Amino acid sequence: MPGEKGCTSGLECQGWSSVIPKRTGTSCKESPQSVPKALVAGCLLARRATETKGWNSQNRFSEIVGKLPGQLFQTSQGKILLIRRPSLEEYVLLMDRMPSIVSPKDANTMLLLMDITQGDTVLEAGSGSGSMSLFLSKAVGSQGHVISYEIKKQHHKLAERNFWQWRKAWKIGHGKEWPNNVDFINQDILTAAEDLKSVTLDAVVLDMLSPQNALPAIFPSLKQGGVCVVYFANITQVIELMEAIRIRKLALFCEKVLEVTHRDWLICPSTWEKRNVLKNTASELNINDETVCHYENDVSAEERGNEALASANIRTPYVAKPFPHQVNHTVFLVKLRKFNALNPNTAPDGMCQFEDCT
Repeated sequence: MPGEKGCTSGLECQGWSSVIPKRTGTSCKESPQSVPKALVAGCLLARRATETKGWNSQNRFSEIVGKLPGQLFQTSQGKILLIRRPSLEEYVLLMDRMPSIVSPKDANTMLLLMDITQGDTVLEAGSGSGSMSLFLSKAVGSQGHVISYEIKKQHHKLAERNFWQWRKAWKIGHGKEWPNNVDFINQDILTAAEDLKSVTLDAVVLDMLSPQNALPAIFPSLKQGGVCVVYFANITQVIELMEAIRIRKLALFCEKVLEVTHRDWLICPSTWEKRNVLKNTASELNINDETVCHYENDVSAEERGNEALASANIRTPYVAKPFPHQVNHTVFLVKLRKFNALNPNTAPDGMCQFEDCT
């Protein structure tokens, strides 16, 4: 593609789908002996090393740097890798973390619930490792603004670092700036009511302990009709939130309580299963690698193509099954919408997502 920049840095090459697996709780600072080989390869890439080893292969980055995304690369052991840039989803799953991150599946659902658009102003309480901050930054765009509060200094610094590292990688790969639209604030959200008086919030994200305690601080700044989405690990926390809203008589209507699940599927020719390819596919996370499909005979791609044409009328049986390893845990999201109470001091008792909650 004209004007497309090649893979010119370790940060950009870090997105090999066939080299780097999903994060296993390790970081590039750990000893190579304690992490999977594929993750070691990713760490070496990030350090702009000259070589890496993966799948018992040794590869020189000089052979990769400068190639365009979408090109194929053959390792010293004959494995075919697809060169591509890392997506935001992959970066979030692989970046350094202290607290658990808001996973991409949950972050995208939260964005849909809030109906965020370009130019919105959004408050986040609980920066954590910065994953949700990145998704919010992308959603509001260069004209929008994200205000992210974090009470713990270590988490605050990590979220900032992860954000700036992504911005740097984005600039290298795309030749333009990622919006600098997130303000990270190391402060307890419970004490931020005064600072937020002059701000009108289009939406709010709460990912923190006892989020119900933060509602009185953020409620006045949330615009009428604005949405607050609260992230919970278990359903009992949802009940505590609803009870707090009822007792404090906050004009917040609970539109939805949602359990977020995610299931990956494998769909492939049945011949793969006979050769135990599904197990290998799960471990290598490389379902698009043509070399994974071990054909009955070791023939060239051209010969396979000729065979396919000759047997075009023969239907190949396929296997469809859930991915062997489902890595994301279930979470609960609560969607609250601010409304204009008839009496400013009184909200209807027990507001919920149905007319009849009995």
